This record gives sequence, structure tokens and C-alpha cells, in this order.
Amino acid sequence: AEMTVPQPVYEYIGPPKLVDWDQASLVKWRRAREQYEENIHERSTYEIGKDKSQITDEDIMVKVKERI
Repeated sequence: AEMTVPQPVYEYIGPPKLVDWDQASLVKWRRAREQYEENIHERSTYEIGKDKSQITDEDIMVKVKERI
């Protein structure tokens, strides 16, 4: 089946919020945080074409200026 709605080009990925301090909430938050960090790592590697450890402030500013 074909999609009738175009897929978004950009998706905001915000960090998970810690809503409570009980153990279940902490476990849930930790898992969500790990997924968030993986998503950010994948996105930064995809967008800039370098590993996260090799990305410089200059690389980030070049991408920001491209979007302005």
C-alpha cells in the first residue's frame, strides 16, 4: 500500500523527563534515556557523516548555518 501522507523530514527528539522517583519510574526513564542517546548519536552521525567523538563545534555550526 502506498502512503498518502508524506513523511516528515525532521522530527524533534526531546530528552525523556523524570516524572517520579520510584524504582519503576527510574527504570523506565533510564531505558528511555538510553534510547534517546542512541537516537541522537545516530542522527548526528547521519547528518554530519562523522562519529560522535569526531564532531567539532565547527561541524555543528556549518550545519546550523545551512539550515538558516
